[in-house]
Amino acid sequence: MEEATNDLLQKFLDGRCTTQELQQVAKLLETADGQALLDKLMQQQETTTWQHPPEENPVMLEHVQQKQQEMQQRIAAWETSQQPYIPHKDKRSPYWIKPFRYAAASIGFILLSGLAAWQLSKKRISTPTAIRYIKMVNPTGAPKRHLLPDSTVVYLAAGSTLTYPVTYPETGRDIALQGEAFFDVKQDASHPFLIRTGTMLTRVLGTSFRITSYAEQEQEVVVATGKVSISAVKNATTTELALLTPGRKITYQPSTGKAILGKADISSIEQWKAGDLLFADMPMGKVAAMLERRYGVSFRFENAGTAGHVVSGTFPATISLAEVLDMLGFVGKFSYHLAADGKTYTIR
Repeated sequence: MEEATNDLLQKFLDGRCTTQELQQVAKLLETADGQALLDKLMQQQETTTWQHPPEENPVMLEHVQQKQQEMQQRIAAWETSQQPYIPHKDKRSPYWIKPFRYAAASIGFILLSGLAAWQLSKKRISTPTAIRYIKMVNPTGAPKRHLLPDSTVVYLAAGSTLTYPVTYPETGRDIALQGEAFFDVKQDASHPFLIRTGTMLTRVLGTSFRITSYAEQEQEVVVATGKVSISAVKNATTTELALLTPGRKITYQPSTGKAILGKADISSIEQWKAGDLLFADMPMGKVAAMLERRYGVSFRFENAGTAGHVVSGTFPATISLAEVLDMLGFVGKFSYHLAADGKTYTIR
């Protein structure tokens, strides 16, 4: 029975349902089990597709564009139908039209926002001013690769959140970042790419760079290619701080408004994207914060002086936390203790 239901829902996602089958799907989606099955299929489709990103495979890109066009044509055909199936007796839009409408808007992003977005009202979807957003979160681990609607590639670091529209409005590509990420921005001179990180605004047209903007810490932008304009935003007033070129960086302290320009080692960015841990003349307190985000643990220092001890090092992405602490402890002459909860480390 479940296999037959899965086949039916897969036909629904592929746009191959007959009118009778659409009626069956509409009734099925009124149940929690039916919604759960559809969500599961969508997640499986997302995982399969992301193994070979469209921008790296011209054949897949052509296929995605073709599917988007076909889906839009199906929507037009169903919405002009004289006798659509309406599963409820009220005057709301037919339930099955909503998933088709959403799929057309997001097929290029492989149905990433899930079943909940499919249940948005027809009024909200058709309103130009109602912009729907996707929130990407990487709680722990190595940087995760994501593809934005304009084919911009993002590597999102641990403890970071990226918020962006399902589709960009005509006014431009405006997103928000909390944490750290590397961007390889798709060039589009008519639609500037804006990244908001607290009180700092980064504006680009087509370039690659890394932004670090964690709470309670200084913000940093490192440019690998192209040019990046950096501005400070305070009380709705924008003040330009710098225009960065490749190999340059800016460090900005929001609390004081102080900005420092300097040179950057862009050769290490590829290692960072691969998940390697990189510490360059970094205080142990800041290193501990990085390890907390990477491994999902917490640190406390018995001696404040140890937190200020500066260390440098490069560790492969596959290394364990114990190995990192053993090597740092040997160099920094400190020891550590793991509490019974298995997540709290004390640096001595």
